[in-house]
Order: sequence, then C-alpha cells, then structure tokens
Amino acid sequence: MFGSSKTFRTTLDRIRGAGVGAMLVKAGSGSFLTNVAGAGLGFASQIMLAQIMGKDQFGPYIFVVSWIAVLVIFSQAGFDRLLLRFLSVHRAQSEWPLFRGIARGSVIVALGFGGAIGSSMAVVVWALRDRLDVELSGTFYIAAIVLPLLALVYICQNGLQALGHPVLGQLPILVLRPAFIIMGVGLFALLIDSGITASRAMQINLAMTVIVLIVAMLFFRARTPLQGRSGPSAYQARMWTLTALPLVAQAGFHMLARRTDVLMLGVFTSVVDAGVYAAAARLAEFGGFGLLAMNAIAAPLIAVAYADGDRDRLQRIAAVTAGLALSIALPVTIIFCTWGGVLLRVYGEGFDEAQVVLAILAVGMLGNVLTGPVGVVLMMTGHQKQAAAAATLTASVNVVLNLVLIPRYGSEGAAVATAITYVLTNSLMLVIVFRSLRLNPTVFGLVRRVTR
Repeated sequence: MFGSSKTFRTTLDRIRGAGVGAMLVKAGSGSFLTNVAGAGLGFASQIMLAQIMGKDQFGPYIFVVSWIAVLVIFSQAGFDRLLLRFLSVHRAQSEWPLFRGIARGSVIVALGFGGAIGSSMAVVVWALRDRLDVELSGTFYIAAIVLPLLALVYICQNGLQALGHPVLGQLPILVLRPAFIIMGVGLFALLIDSGITASRAMQINLAMTVIVLIVAMLFFRARTPLQGRSGPSAYQARMWTLTALPLVAQAGFHMLARRTDVLMLGVFTSVVDAGVYAAAARLAEFGGFGLLAMNAIAAPLIAVAYADGDRDRLQRIAAVTAGLALSIALPVTIIFCTWGGVLLRVYGEGFDEAQVVLAILAVGMLGNVLTGPVGVVLMMTGHQKQAAAAATLTASVNVVLNLVLIPRYGSEGAAVATAITYVLTNSLMLVIVFRSLRLNPTVFGLVRRVTR
C-alpha cells in the first residue's frame, strides 16, 4: 500500500511523532474508546429495555426516542456546530468577549428553541389524542421536557470539544447517560414488581438526563479558561444567525435522513417493526464510530488550520482522519455481514429477523466512511451552505425512497433507502470539497501524500 518498507517506516515515525497523524492517533484513540464504551452501554441499555419491556412497549419508546433525536438537532438551532467552529478560534486569537458571547448565546438559544419545540410537540400530541394510544401520548409529553435539557447537554459537549477536550465532552452523553439509564431501569425492575412501560422508560430517561446535564455543565465550567468565565460579552447576532441557519439545516436533515426509516416504519407498518429495525440500525452505527471519534478531534484542528490559511495541514488532517476511520469501519462491516443474526439475538426473540437489514445498513455506513470527514470539513471551513443544500436534497430523496420502498418491502426497503442516502449525501459533499477547497478528504489523499 505504501510502495516500500522505507515509506512504511516513515509513516510509523509520523504516527509516533508530534505531527498531525500522531495528534489524531493519540487523541483520537481516547475519543474512539469513549465512543466504543458509549456504544456498548447504549447497546446494553437497549437490550435491557427490549428484554424487560417486550416488543409491545419497546417499540413505542424507540419511536418517541427517534423523534427526540431529530428534534434535538433543531432545538440547538445550529449553535452546537457554531460553538464548535468559533470557540476554538476565539480562544486561539484571545478574543475573549466573543468567546463569552458565543458560549452564553448558545445556552440561551438551546433553552429557548428546545422549550418552544418541546411545547409545540406536546400541543400536536394533545390535538391528536383521539388517534394516539394513551401510553404513546404520555411518552411524548415526557419527551417534551427531555428535549431542551438534552439540547443543553449537546451544547456543553461541543463546547468541550472546541476547547480541546473531546473525550470529556463525549463522556456525559455517550457514557454516563446510558450507564445511568441502565442503573435506573435495573433499580426500577428490582424495586417495583411491574413491567416497564414506554412512559415509565421515558421518565427514567428524563431523570438521567437531568443528572447528566449537571455533570456536563460542571465539566464545561472547569475547562473554560479563566478569561472566558467572566467579563463583558460581544455578540455577533447577525453573523451567527446567517451561519447557524445552514448549519442546523445540514445537521437536522442529516439526522432526519438517519431517522426517517424508523419514523416512517412506525407510521406505515407498526411501532413494533420500527423497534426491531431500530435495533439493527443501532448496531450498524458501530461502523461509523471511527469517523465519529476522529471528527471530534479533527473539527477544531480543521477550523484553526483553515483560519490560519494552512492548506497543507488541512489536507493532512482530513486524509489521516479518513484513513483511521476506514481501518475501523471495514472489519466491522465484514463482521455484521457475516454474523449479524447472531449479534441481533441478544436483543431477544425475533430480533434476528433484521439480519438482512443490518447487512444493508452496514454497507451503507461503509460508503459513508469511504468519503472521509466531508461534512466536518465543509462546516469548519465556512461552506455550511453547500453542505446544507446537499443534506436537504438527499433528505428529500430519502423520504421519497422510503415512501416507495417501505410499503412494498417493509424493513428491508427502509434499509435500502437509508443506505442509498448515506452514500448519496457524502458523495455530493465530496464533490463540493473537491471543487471548493481543492482537497482530497478521502483515504486516497493520505496514500498520495505518503507515496510522494
């Protein structure tokens, strides 16, 4: 792959040294382990809920959780990505009033938008109360409270990532929250001699989210430089708004594309089928954890490199990120395609029916990783409008594909629609990166550099 033993040794030296590769490997390893731990705990919490609740209650719960996952993106109004992009730059350039302004403004926006969207959701559910199951309606009402709190947790996470503490930022949402949910579900099952309904599971979710929010706020406070904690704030409201709108569109439509399958399965088939499908979809996400972990490290580095005009460093960051992510995604995809049914059985009886679904989604996730960190590159270099346009277009395609394929092919049709969307979205963004930045953010950018 590297052409000779000499170039291979050179690559190893770079990884062991103090360059970009070494930085991403050393820091990214901690982020990756955090993602793996979080994925394992999230997986365990879903298994526990599925086995204790049964399909009839697990399905409605996952259906509502999927709505939360989409709406929490819009609750942050793009300020989570805005924080990730500008906080590191303001700190690097000692622009402390702007640093304090973007930090405080993000909290205000998350509370305001999260509360408004949660209230709107509750009103819609109340208006549809005659058409919805009582248990499902109750679960939605509790989720309306979870929404703004969870948005604040994500704000803290992105703030910590921007400050150079990606592991600490990811810890509350990825590790602590599912761990606390496992403990809460376990205690409930032991102390109360009754089954856990969807609404009770959401109550546990709410309680654990409150605890995690407190921890995340303490983490962010402790890691904020003294200059950024107190003093006057400078607000660039117009610029932030114009920048945040395409960011929230890109992130929101990306998440919608990821959850459209579960949401539409719940509508066109049943919430039980949606729950089984969601189990396979959760497993398939393991293939993208390498890219997710590397992105957490690479995002602020990309923002600073672009602000400094260092295009060569920007290319190295993107290419190394892609190479490390692919080295994880490829073996995971092979495992899922070969032994997916065995892995799905841990959820309980009947979940192994989604084996084909898991294989399709795993291949789609591999296609996502192959394009490299295209989304992060675009967002961190001021090309968020193009990224948002690509995400909007492919989200629309995803809806159409699900509308066509789900009624005919059920869960497998939803998986095909989602896999196609993964590949299409990132392929469009890859073209934008090539044309706008003249960068190659894929693993081939790394190979070409090493062999020079």
